Amino acid sequence: CPEPQYCYTIEHDAEHKDTNIDVEYCEAVGEWHADTPLLTFYEAPAIEKALCFSHQGPYSTFSETMIQALQYVEEHQLQLTASPRFCYIDGPWNKEDESEWLTEIQIPVAD
Repeated sequence: CPEPQYCYTIEHDAEHKDTNIDVEYCEAVGEWHADTPLLTFYEAPAIEKALCFSHQGPYSTFSETMIQALQYVEEHQLQLTASPRFCYIDGPWNKEDESEWLTEIQIPVAD
C-alpha cells in the first residue's frame, strides 16, 4: 500500500467459498478520484472497538486462527458490529518463508 500504508480486505460471504468470492479490497489513499467501473472511492466507517488476532504462517492454516478468534468472541459473548477485516502485513510479496507471513484479523465488536 502507498502512503499512508494501510490496506485490508473484507470477505462478504457468510461462509468459506472456493469460487465467486465476494471480497472488498480497501486501501488508504492520499487523494480522491472519480469512481470507475472497477474502483469506488468512499470513506470507510470508523471501527470504535475491535479484537485483533495475529496469524503467523501460511494461508493454508489461516482457518485455524480464525476459528480460535471466533471461539473467543463466542466464549466472551461479544457482539460483532461489522464483518472482520484482514490486514495482510507480510506475505509472498515481501517474505519468501511462509512461516514469516503475518496477517492481522480485526473483528469489530460492541462496547
